Amino acid sequence: MPIVSVHPPYLFKLMGVEPMTQEEVRELLLHYGLELDDVTEEEGVVTYKIDVPANRPDLLSVETIAIALKVYLGGEHPKYTIVPPTTQITLDDKIKNVRPFMISVILRDISFNEESYQSFIDLQEKLHQNLCRRRTLASIGTHDLDKMTLPVTYTAEPPENIKFVPLMGGDEVDGRKLFENLSKHQQLSKYLYLIENEKLWPVVRDGNGDVMSLPPIINSYKTRITLDTKNVFVECTALDKTRAMNAVVIIAHAFSLYSKTPFTIEQVKIVDNGNEYVTPSFNSIELDVELSYIRKICGVPELTTEEIIKYLDRMMVEAKQDGENLIKCKSPFSRSDILHPCDIAEDVAIGYGYDKINATKTHHVPCGRPLPLNELTDRVRHEISSSLYNEILTFSLCSTKECFDMLGLKDDGSAVQIANAKTTDFEVVRTNLISGLLKVTHNIFDQPNIKKPLPLRLFEINDVCYRDENAENNARNERHFAASIADTKSRFEDIHGLLDRFFIMNGIPRGSVKLIRDDCPTCIEGQRAKIIFREKEIGWIGVIHPKVLQNFQLTTPVAAFELSFQQIGRASCRERV
Repeated sequence: MPIVSVHPPYLFKLMGVEPMTQEEVRELLLHYGLELDDVTEEEGVVTYKIDVPANRPDLLSVETIAIALKVYLGGEHPKYTIVPPTTQITLDDKIKNVRPFMISVILRDISFNEESYQSFIDLQEKLHQNLCRRRTLASIGTHDLDKMTLPVTYTAEPPENIKFVPLMGGDEVDGRKLFENLSKHQQLSKYLYLIENEKLWPVVRDGNGDVMSLPPIINSYKTRITLDTKNVFVECTALDKTRAMNAVVIIAHAFSLYSKTPFTIEQVKIVDNGNEYVTPSFNSIELDVELSYIRKICGVPELTTEEIIKYLDRMMVEAKQDGENLIKCKSPFSRSDILHPCDIAEDVAIGYGYDKINATKTHHVPCGRPLPLNELTDRVRHEISSSLYNEILTFSLCSTKECFDMLGLKDDGSAVQIANAKTTDFEVVRTNLISGLLKVTHNIFDQPNIKKPLPLRLFEINDVCYRDENAENNARNERHFAASIADTKSRFEDIHGLLDRFFIMNGIPRGSVKLIRDDCPTCIEGQRAKIIFREKEIGWIGVIHPKVLQNFQLTTPVAAFELSFQQIGRASCRERV
């Protein structure tokens, strides 16, 4: 979970309270659902490190934490002033296939100091890492409004045409030269892949045609934010419009605190292919929640309606009674985590205090046994780990290229497609485990500071998914077991030994299993076989083809197998021999 570093005097100043002891702060945070993770001191400066839940990106700065705690302690809710747009951004059609969305906001008459300026920078980075998923779904750019010319244009251009002085300063460079320079940058180099292979790169230009930013990589030096900045222009380009909206709203919520008139926010008009809309939208989630539901979920049947409304008010949720057993709730626009009545009940429990809820014993004690498939899975995990193989866990989603092309296979339409895939890296549900094993093998060998362990033995037991017209959801899961060994002299017999051990430990007679030669592009010709169990094909075993290894950027020979648990049958796996 993300950690927010705060200096206690500054936190107390923003909260408008007298200084508190460390234990008082710890207790207050605990009651609110946060945790004082650590306390450090350097050169006499004490820093509190606050652990923030992943579902609360609105608390990723000292400003938003202070606002929330102030209201929790009985302070007034922030009163926002929304100023209609005076600024326009035009979106070019060229960005539709790159990063098609943009959300923007303006904060005027801001007064920065050292603390608030650093918090401003830190919040952007935390949003990038968490809400924006390392800039893959959205990226934030902040600019000094007084250093730019309006109106703004968001377009896509060849990298050779994008020339500007990057944020760190220096000479003017074009896109290609910039990427060459950033390839060794400790922080920014890891984001270059997001647009590196695109023919057109997204670019934000001001009214003079000067480059303001190259999203999602870096901003321009010309419009950089400093301590003297008074008017801030925030833009967020994205593949996911909702995440971009949430990120901009959180920044506006946090730093409008420093406006001459606190909590004043100016919207921006977006013109997209003739369509006009205003951002950010300050729409709140409205929910009708039964009082009986809240009392049941919280485990406090004696809660009155007035108490429930009071506790929600402490969490900045507006609530009013509507009938005998119903309240209407309206969440703050900065709270993207409130989606369901259970979230309202959680806020009531926090406002009431978890420590006040009495523990009760359930009247029914569930008793059950694990499913045979899960029981088998756990047993095999233990045994294979004892055979000096390391278990890995890979993503269920992958690209079509990884699932088929990189393995030398043709796309047979068996993979379940993701309808709203945000990136090409996660566009289908995997139909095999071997591609994940090869990717992890490459990642381990690619680590410059890690001694290459040879032989490298890996395995994974997990579900894959296939399209199935006869299934209820037109798809079915299937439990697979895959293992690989990477060594300078990986041979068929090396991985065959593990396969034999798997069948022996599950009491399967040798005569029930056969290996039949089966040439396939994934493996070297003559070094692959079908695994036949009771006249049914349940998997394959072989030595991976050099072309496939090259596709995964591997130079070390790899032998592997993959088989289906489902096809083995429960009767054959009741006990080990």
